[in-house]
Amino acid sequence: MILIHKDKSKFFNASTCGDNCGKWLLKIGEMSDAVINLRHLMDFGNREFEIEVLSTHQIVRNMKELIFEVRCNKRQSHRSGFG
Repeated sequence: MILIHKDKSKFFNASTCGDNCGKWLLKIGEMSDAVINLRHLMDFGNREFEIEVLSTHQIVRNMKELIFEVRCNKRQSHRSGFG
C-alpha cells in the first residue's frame, strides 16, 4: 500500500490485497492518481467514488456501476477470445 501511494512510476498488483484494502486504495486515489491491477472484484464499500476501468476507459462511481462494468467487460473479452 505504501508503494502504491509513493511510487507512481509503476503499476501494482492489488489482487494480493484483501477487501479491507479497498478503503485505503480509495484514500490514496483521493490524494493522487494510482494505477493498480485487480484480478478480482474488490469491495470498495457503499460510498461514492470515482474509478476509471482502464480496460474499457469507463468511469464508475459506485459498486453497482463497477460490478456492471466488470461483468460486461468479462463477457466481451470471452466473445473476442480473451480472458
